[in-house]
Amino acid sequence: MRIDDDVAAGIAPLKRLSERASNAVRFAYWAGGTSETLRCHESEVQQFREGCFRAALTEFASMEEVQILDYKDLGISRTPIRLNETSNPLLHLFRELRNLEVHLRHSELRSVEKDVLWGHMERPDEAKALTVSIWILDDLSPKTFELLRNSKNYTSDQIDVMISWLNASQVEWGIQEVFLLAVEAYCRILKV
Repeated sequence: MRIDDDVAAGIAPLKRLSERASNAVRFAYWAGGTSETLRCHESEVQQFREGCFRAALTEFASMEEVQILDYKDLGISRTPIRLNETSNPLLHLFRELRNLEVHLRHSELRSVEKDVLWGHMERPDEAKALTVSIWILDDLSPKTFELLRNSKNYTSDQIDVMISWLNASQVEWGIQEVFLLAVEAYCRILKV
């Protein structure tokens, strides 16, 4: 799980931002780790996974703040682009999810087994059937989203659509993959 090479190359000159994006993705990946990969006792795995996902959300949101420093270092006169100033609802959603998970509540990550085909779309006859574990952030609802101070910036219908979409997407792909889409989308906007 990593940012596509073309996207990473586009933000590479923005050193701090590039590091934060990479860290966000790495922490999200670790959120699915085992006691062996996380190097902790089995009794600590769940709390560490959830901590890794909160860390991923925090690194992601911090990409807003470091832009100004990177632009200054590069001599670029550019106004930082905030997540909630974009037209991408996925970016709004993960910014607010960071606020929700860090400040207001603690969601559990749970694993679900999913049958997938692994391979290249161009060669479907070579695909291998696998069962993988995907991770889902439990208990996301419009009601919990409305606990946020920023929820006033969205209509009830917008909140319903965002949360419904996220819940359906994470059941299909896992919260980590959906998060990766958000990180890459933001990086594409910030390319220099």
